[in-house]
Amino acid sequence: MRENWITDHMGTEVRPRAGFEDELASALESAWHGVRPAKVTALQPQRRSTRVFATMGWAAAAIAVVIGVAFIVRSDDDGAQAPANTADTTLDTVVAPVSTPATSPTTSPTTSPTTTEAAPATTELRVPATASTIEEQTVLDYLTALADGRYDDAATLLGQGGLEWEGRRDLRPLFDANGKLDDLGASLREWCEAGAICQVPVSLSTDSNRVIAGFSVDGETRDVVFVGGAFEGSPSVQGLPMQLPAAQSITDTIACPTTSVVSTVLADLDGDGWAETVTLQSGPNGGDPTELVICGTALAVDPVAFAGADGQPNVHTIDVEGDERDELFLSRFANDEFSGSVWRLFGGGLMVDTGLAGKLSNPAGAQSGSSFGCVDTNGDGPTEWVTYEYRYVGGTDLSNSTALNYTERSQGSSTDRTLSFTLPAQIDQAFRIIGGYCGVFQVQTG
Repeated sequence: MRENWITDHMGTEVRPRAGFEDELASALESAWHGVRPAKVTALQPQRRSTRVFATMGWAAAAIAVVIGVAFIVRSDDDGAQAPANTADTTLDTVVAPVSTPATSPTTSPTTSPTTTEAAPATTELRVPATASTIEEQTVLDYLTALADGRYDDAATLLGQGGLEWEGRRDLRPLFDANGKLDDLGASLREWCEAGAICQVPVSLSTDSNRVIAGFSVDGETRDVVFVGGAFEGSPSVQGLPMQLPAAQSITDTIACPTTSVVSTVLADLDGDGWAETVTLQSGPNGGDPTELVICGTALAVDPVAFAGADGQPNVHTIDVEGDERDELFLSRFANDEFSGSVWRLFGGGLMVDTGLAGKLSNPAGAQSGSSFGCVDTNGDGPTEWVTYEYRYVGGTDLSNSTALNYTERSQGSSTDRTLSFTLPAQIDQAFRIIGGYCGVFQVQTG
């Protein structure tokens, strides 16, 4: 019969000791009347089972005791009973492994084996963020893919958006020195393996159209601003996780602002290989004054406020001399003109370089078009700031003109050079003149 199955199929190792059934009946009767059960020696060695027994209802307690007879009690070679080693885990908590305590046969089956109390487990709270909007979910999917090492999946989300990668300010750090970015997934892998915080965020929130992801490292939280959206029905993301080189502590990094953010770029202002986060914030109600804040690394730089000009402000990363020390081009776009000035790191602050300003504008009537760039004008290696005035010959743009005539004025020379490109044979060279390039990169990015 079923009630005799254990007796028929198992040995003496599972038979209760003398007096156990009476103690069990007493315990169940006490539970029925709401009285804390008397100490039952055979059930005491496992702390977790004692705690569970005390909080269960009487019926569940009965089941727990029966299961305890079958699974908690085991037999040593000499027939003495010893507690089985079980792991005590807690939801959302990482628990350090606990070694099995050494046990020795006991002379009395009613005496608990001597155990060594394990040291408290080291825990690290890791509660992943949950998204409350579609945009937050897109950013969460992107960051989760990076955390899981699914770099191609992350690249699919990051690579959307309609703009060519060369025109994306957030992708600029992933390009090589020759201006190439062939495999976005492989570049994301390199970015993460070089020390970027590629992990699942612990918080998500939204400010305007920006998604703010909070990352927890060594008990400190740092926020990074991303943009989540869609392009032609496909989800898309803008932004890279912040860098944290292995030799650096998160406590030394400067926290970034997350409200009223107009744009964010990465720029290595001091040339140490660790890119600062450059955040441009708008003033009250989205207007001036606008403030530029340097954060994300240990580099302390005084914020810069600028105001008084028309147009939408923006910030762009450039390298004027090609020396791997980045400068910033603070710009405004108004009346079909893109204009701005170069700002450099001097000591503990950013200062405008008064000699380095530029404007992109199309020819209009008798007025020439204007542009700027960073060019090696004399072939000695370093590039320098140049400005251009240009005019189409025989047409109104590159597609219908026979030539592009231009005048080049460099920062380090008082003599202008007047040159020309034949169209369409030299259309690529002509485009670099009117497009505003510093080295291999175009300054104006989206």
